[in-house]
Amino acid sequence: MKAITQLFFLLLPWGLGAQNTQVLHLKLLCEDQAIDTLQGNQLTNSGELYIINFKFYLSTVKSGQAAKAESVRLVDFKNEPCLLSLGAKDKLYFGVDSLLNAQGIHEGDLDPIKGMYWAWQTGYIHLKLEGWFKSPEGRREEFVFHIGGFNHSGAGPYLIDLEQAGEWKIDLAPVLKWSFQNDIYRIMSPGPKADRFARYFVNSIQTK
Repeated sequence: MKAITQLFFLLLPWGLGAQNTQVLHLKLLCEDQAIDTLQGNQLTNSGELYIINFKFYLSTVKSGQAAKAESVRLVDFKNEPCLLSLGAKDKLYFGVDSLLNAQGIHEGDLDPIKGMYWAWQTGYIHLKLEGWFKSPEGRREEFVFHIGGFNHSGAGPYLIDLEQAGEWKIDLAPVLKWSFQNDIYRIMSPGPKADRFARYFVNSIQTK
């Protein structure tokens, strides 16, 4: 098995120098086993998992202020680590704020060229998770989950209530099990299923 997939975020508190920079380690797992997204292939207790594409948005909102485009970062497990500015009183969210969706800001990590924008009616995709799963019996299922939107209730963004620094783990097992057990292998639009998926995903993020 390859080394655990990790992303390193530099958390730069507002108004402080580089000597106060905190490092956040983000590990991707399935059933507590490391996923190597560069190789994609992963044997789990339930079968064989192959991740083709996995990326999502993180947003920071400064206390008492509206969300800003420069505070949104796209996390892509196949690209270089991203820089995330986070102050002591800031809040961290999964997804893109509805205000930024409505403003139609298409720069930086919000540029549609990143492949995370649907249309002005539905807005940004909070998360893309694509790949396939093969059960021990040999049944192979492809899955495509594009979770996001903003123009309906339960569309996010979703607050991540965790400590700022340290080591984070994202275990995809709960959200994938919920999806597969309910024969859900494709979500491509906002709605109750997308909202449920997003909440499972946020709950899968844990600090060590």
